Amino acid sequence: MRPRIRWYLGILLCATAFRWLIMLRCYLLPDSDQVMVGLMARHVLLGELPVFYWGQPYDGTLETYLTAAVFRLFGQSYAALHVAPLAFSLLFLGATMWLAELLYDARTAIVSGLILAVGPALLLRYSVEPGYNYLQAMAFATLALALLVPLGARGGWWRLPAAAFCLGLALWAQPLGVVYLPAMLIPLAAPAHAAWQDPGERRLLLLALGASAAALVLALWPVLAYNLHHNAATLRFLVGRPTHLPLGLAEKVRRLLVWGCPVLLGLLPPSVNSAVSQHLLQRHPWIDPLALALLSLGACWILWYLRAIPARLRCWPAGEAALLLLGLTAIGSYLGSTWSSSSWSATDPRYLLPLYTLVPLLARALVRTGSSPPRHACIGIALLIWLCGALLVTSAGQREADLGPLAGRLVADGIRAVYGNYWDVYRLAFASDERLLPVVVTPDRELGLNRYVPYIRRAATARPGAWVVGRGSPLDGALHTCLVHHRMHYLRFAYVQDAALSVYTRLTTPWICLAGATLP
Repeated sequence: MRPRIRWYLGILLCATAFRWLIMLRCYLLPDSDQVMVGLMARHVLLGELPVFYWGQPYDGTLETYLTAAVFRLFGQSYAALHVAPLAFSLLFLGATMWLAELLYDARTAIVSGLILAVGPALLLRYSVEPGYNYLQAMAFATLALALLVPLGARGGWWRLPAAAFCLGLALWAQPLGVVYLPAMLIPLAAPAHAAWQDPGERRLLLLALGASAAALVLALWPVLAYNLHHNAATLRFLVGRPTHLPLGLAEKVRRLLVWGCPVLLGLLPPSVNSAVSQHLLQRHPWIDPLALALLSLGACWILWYLRAIPARLRCWPAGEAALLLLGLTAIGSYLGSTWSSSSWSATDPRYLLPLYTLVPLLARALVRTGSSPPRHACIGIALLIWLCGALLVTSAGQREADLGPLAGRLVADGIRAVYGNYWDVYRLAFASDERLLPVVVTPDRELGLNRYVPYIRRAATARPGAWVVGRGSPLDGALHTCLVHHRMHYLRFAYVQDAALSVYTRLTTPWICLAGATLP
């Protein structure tokens, strides 16, 4: 086996072990968004064939089908939920190393792999959490880009249908995959133009384009069939999002530099709660200036490496140009969309994850820096910083409460339906093997985001039921008042194991406290 292959396999094995340990330490217990993959996988094993994540016309289900296979082989567990996202994250790591070798050499690919294997915290989090599909889309899109980079004026057109198929899988997985499309056109443009001038190559090019269209349709067939039957639901959702920008461009850039930059560099753990990030920055005020310094240093390294580009625009490697365009497209689409206006987007900049595909540029700049000792020092410092960011996850990572004991108690009590917050009831459904039917209720006691309608239909005739609400919350008081008003008999107890919940159980008609709504 060649030495570089041994290096690649070693990096993938280390990345697997590191991610698995991070998952067991911080992300083993999923939230309701993530546990939905497990519920869908169970229904796949029963014969259902979902195209998208329950309750929305986007986010493909390839991860769900892989999770169903894992359930079939190894049984259903929390750990099994994380196998599919881990596999796709390793595919992204391998594809990025392959792209780096195609663009440069094996040494650059190894450095790229080392950087991505140990961090940063943002990448590690979405490498093990199910339900988001970001790494899945990045993996397939990076494979497509790597397939197109070696294209020449003659031959190799078989790569085009393979790249189109990978692009289709990326778009099915996540709409975020579209940011890779402009970058893919760059390595294709010059060979296609040259082939068009040659009658023999033109015929091969046309055949490749036809096969590519067929491959793209094949990969996107579930999406196309779904939209044909649902009046273009995916397109209507993506186009119908609000076009106004609540935040100005200057404020978005400021948030990206002050909050997003430390997270992207691995110096701050991602969090949807900005108060957590603000507390960490107050405790460690050196993080933000260090992040800005590292960002400036990395930009200088890359610009120094690319300093001769203006003099050789005609022979500028298409792969490098594609990566730079990908970076500009990712940042531009983020700042120009409403996604960057979300309250959590600055401290959890998940929509900028495609920027990690640009790591080969940074790795090349590192390995080409000066003489050998300074180069090794630069590489060591970069890896140390990213490793520190990865270790931050183990100390400040998101930890969900374990609702398994509560689910077991409710099942033992004969409860068949559970009403409450979105973030609680679906986890109870998974922990109980769906013996508890989840019904999502808003703080105003109205029906909320119920992603799977059959659950509600079955819950309408299921009794007894239970309510699970935040202890001491307004909903807790309103529910107690409602039950007293209707003279309902119930058992109330507090669940304080990793969570503060009030549980109202043994209710014969639990839906009676829904405000102005009845179950279908």
